[in-house]
Amino acid sequence: MMAAKKHRREGEKVWCPDPRNVWQLGSIVEDDGESLFVLTPDDNEEHKFAVTQTHPFDVSHAQLLPNVSDMDNLHEAPLLDLLRRRYEQDLIYTFTGDILISINP
Repeated sequence: MMAAKKHRREGEKVWCPDPRNVWQLGSIVEDDGESLFVLTPDDNEEHKFAVTQTHPFDVSHAQLLPNVSDMDNLHEAPLLDLLRRRYEQDLIYTFTGDILISINP
């Protein structure tokens, strides 16, 4: 028995691959079940991605958390984004549980 495919709603945010930043947050324009058509803010263009290439966005991904372990639905995209945003704010130290991540300026 095959599982039902989850269709995502128009306007829902997802993480999608980006050639420059590795991952980028975009908004779903259309979901045909196999692919997502996503509007990305960097170029304000619509891009097509296989559903398997994208990851869901969680509101905790937008917070400037001092500890990665406080993030819900953690995966590579929000982790890299959090480290980048903290670095841009001169916050070079970020915890992940008991481990300290330091980004050398």
